[in-house]
Amino acid sequence: MKSTKNVLTNNLNEYLLSDKKLQLLKDVELEIFDDIYQACRKRKIPFYLMHGTMLGAIRHQGFIPWDDDIDTAAYLEDFDKIKAAILEDYPNKYEFAGLFENYHQNAFLL
Repeated sequence: MKSTKNVLTNNLNEYLLSDKKLQLLKDVELEIFDDIYQACRKRKIPFYLMHGTMLGAIRHQGFIPWDDDIDTAAYLEDFDKIKAAILEDYPNKYEFAGLFENYHQNAFLL
C-alpha cells in the first residue's frame, strides 16, 4: 500500500512545469499584465500589485523564483471601466469569460 506522502508527492509532480514551460507561462502572464496596466494607465484607473507579486517586484525585480502567478488589485467600482478599456484597446486579443467572487475578492476571468 502506498503511503499518503508518496501519493501526494506523485500527484504533485504531475503538475510541475519544466523551467522552460514555467518561463513561457511567466512571459504570457507578463504580457497580459502589461496590457491591463497600459489600458488602466492610459485612463488613470488605479491598479495595484499585491501579495507575492508586489514582494517579488521589490525584492527580486520580477517574479519570486518559485511563484507562477501575478496578483493584482483594483477597486470593485472600476472593474467595468477596466473591462471596457481592455476590450477597447485589445478588441481581438481577449475575451472575458465572466466575473467570479470568492470569500474576499472578485476577479476577472480572461
